Formats: sequence, C-alpha cells, structure tokens
Amino acid sequence: MLLIGIGSELEINETNRDAVDEAYRRIASYVKGRPYFVLTGNTDGKILDGTLFHGLVSAPNLEGQEKSWQSYMNWLTCTLNHRLVILEIGEGFRQPQLMRWPFEKVVMYNKKAVLIRVGKSFPQVPKELGEQAVSLAMDGCSFIEEVLR
Repeated sequence: MLLIGIGSELEINETNRDAVDEAYRRIASYVKGRPYFVLTGNTDGKILDGTLFHGLVSAPNLEGQEKSWQSYMNWLTCTLNHRLVILEIGEGFRQPQLMRWPFEKVVMYNKKAVLIRVGKSFPQVPKELGEQAVSLAMDGCSFIEEVLR
C-alpha cells in the first residue's frame, strides 16, 4: 500500500507550474494499479484537476472535501498490519498536524510501515523511527522526476 503526502513545495505558483504538472502526471502514472491514497494540505486545487482518481485523494483544506477526509481515514484504517510505504513530499512544518506528525505516528504503530520524507527544508525524521524512516534533502519535483519514472 502507498500513501503519498504532497506538501507545499508542490503547490503551484508562477514559477513552478510546468514542474508541478509533470510531477502530478508522474505520480498518477506510478500509482496506477496500486493500492494508494494521496493527501495534501495545498489549496491550489491541483489535486482535484482529474490527474488522480478523485476517490483516492483528499485535500481537507479545500471547501467540500469533508467526505474525502472520511475516505482517507477509512483507507488508513485498512493499512493496519499491512506493508505500507508513506512518501511525504515537500511538507516541512507548514501544517505538521496534517501529515508530518500523523505519518510518524502511523509508522510508530505499524511495524510494517516505512516513511520516506523528501524535502528541501526540514526533511529530518525522528530517530525513534529507526530503520523505518528515510530522510532525503532534495526538491520534491526533482525527486519525483528521478524516482517515479
């Protein structure tokens, strides 16, 4: 199972639109046929543009996304005691209560889970997670371009 958290590094602005569009295309291609869910705190609406299947995404900071949050919580419950890769891309500390801290908690409770935290700033992971967590200090779009082919 794959949980992807898309952070503020991948929020669309005037300088990164093409890179973010390509990142979302690569994510959509990579998750096709896999059990996945994508979560974001971004408010640019990019996650809802149709690139990813709407039933498997949640943007709780956008209006009208209450049902998607419940879908996420249900999906997350089904990951207990299953192999789970959590890929957090570019979140930092903008909204740690949405992804950063909950993702760490999931990894602490699910010994079959692994956290991969990617970001230009604050990619650190708690030492208590041991080998269940990896920190990569790099730009989220660059990571997606290099790894999700």
